[in-house]
Amino acid sequence: MLMLLIVGCIAFLFFAIATTKGELKTYDPDGMAFHPVSKFIVAGGVPVLVAGVMTYLFIIEGGASTAQLNAGSASRVNVWRVWLSLFPLFLFLTAGSGIGTFIWAVVCAARKSSRPNLGLAAGSCCLSVIAFFTVAENFPSA
Repeated sequence: MLMLLIVGCIAFLFFAIATTKGELKTYDPDGMAFHPVSKFIVAGGVPVLVAGVMTYLFIIEGGASTAQLNAGSASRVNVWRVWLSLFPLFLFLTAGSGIGTFIWAVVCAARKSSRPNLGLAAGSCCLSVIAFFTVAENFPSA
């Protein structure tokens, strides 16, 4: 599930870069309330942050979500402790992100003026759901 989240985040970042390039050409700071990049940061910030931290902890550092699998290595035990403290925060952040982007997708579908953002809203909602289940799947157990 973590690999799916990583691939989804990479695809989201490529989508954000490709879309923002076009919007920056027509960007008028006086006429727009928000910078074009800000909607991508708000929409995908939480899942990308969660994917980055989980990649570092579980793939780069080689930690596991079960304490017994980390026994014998002080650094891996520390990785487990960090994950133990981050787990509730990440679970609530990804749940909130999923609910928020779902509401945004519904609003984009209902309002004609917001329809150009429907793909971004739906994609970020899916990414938030994947991030939520990835965090939940890696419940820290002793």
